[in-house]
Amino acid sequence: MAHLSERYATLSKRHYIRKASAWNYWFDFASSKVEWYRRRYGDNWCLVINGSDTRDQAYVLPFKMLGAYFIEGNLESDGRRWVGTIIGGQLKLGPAAASVPVGQYYNRFDLLEPATPTGTLKPGYASVQEGCNLRP
Repeated sequence: MAHLSERYATLSKRHYIRKASAWNYWFDFASSKVEWYRRRYGDNWCLVINGSDTRDQAYVLPFKMLGAYFIEGNLESDGRRWVGTIIGGQLKLGPAAASVPVGQYYNRFDLLEPATPTGTLKPGYASVQEGCNLRP
């Protein structure tokens, strides 16, 4: 079973997970839900685009690194969601098709769980509460 399928109930409390089973990883993220995660976790959470329920095929996008693209100007005309695709590791977002390289975030499940199974903090995290927080 795929990593996200096994842990969906827990991970979705902290990270915004969307299914994208099309070949081009077509996705949409509701602006109201993105705002909910921002209010609750600041920039320390991930947008996750899951390509399969049976295999590990996902992009784990740290909001801290990509939040600058999720702005009003990239919303769909309805003003309620961001729509995009990922082809060849390039995220294309919004009506103007802002292009962002995201290949480095393919199957980066380690960004979702900052603690090891024994409860010790993984290197690069300031606290367990900082899920999906990439440190410089």
